[in-house]
Amino acid sequence: MHNFIIEDGHYEYLYVQCGDIAHIPDRHNWHTAYNRRMNRLYESLKPFLPAKCENVLDVGSGLGGIDVLLSRHYGDQTNIELLDGEMDCPVVKKHAETFSNHAVMSDFLTKNGVGNFSLSSPQKYDIKPRDLIVSFSAYCFHIDVDKYLKLITESSHDDTVCIFRIRDGKDYLETLKKYFQHARVVNQQKKGDIICLSKNTVL
Repeated sequence: MHNFIIEDGHYEYLYVQCGDIAHIPDRHNWHTAYNRRMNRLYESLKPFLPAKCENVLDVGSGLGGIDVLLSRHYGDQTNIELLDGEMDCPVVKKHAETFSNHAVMSDFLTKNGVGNFSLSSPQKYDIKPRDLIVSFSAYCFHIDVDKYLKLITESSHDDTVCIFRIRDGKDYLETLKKYFQHARVVNQQKKGDIICLSKNTVL
């Protein structure tokens, strides 16, 4: 199990970005829970990850804990792109708005061994082919499906794998199925399952 390096500046952001473990007051116990949380998520994703992957896009990434593990999985030949806020304070005003910081993201990723990454924001991103697109508790959970639908659909080639946590009670999955032929549940979770989608690849 990967043990994340989490310094004080990282913790300020991770604590508010990981609301499901924010009830843990003790820093050591919180760190243990974060390690367990991220490693458990990664293990659930492994069977669905594309064998060949030159680039990953994480929409609403936060500091990018799962991206550390995806980088370890694929190696530095794979670029990890994180899309989130550039200069936000570690305060949640609305869950659909960004609360991240590129400088802190960069420091967290570097200190956790990610050698090939790039940062983008809701105001500055490119539509280009991606092999893996992910979002956990951001796009299709707190963020409406239409917000990045063009980015997601036009960045996906026939074999792109998309993995999103999709909020219960919304028609987000029905919208995505208009563009992606294949869909499969990765992980059942309270308030919204993690779903894997692809245009052409049978999952």
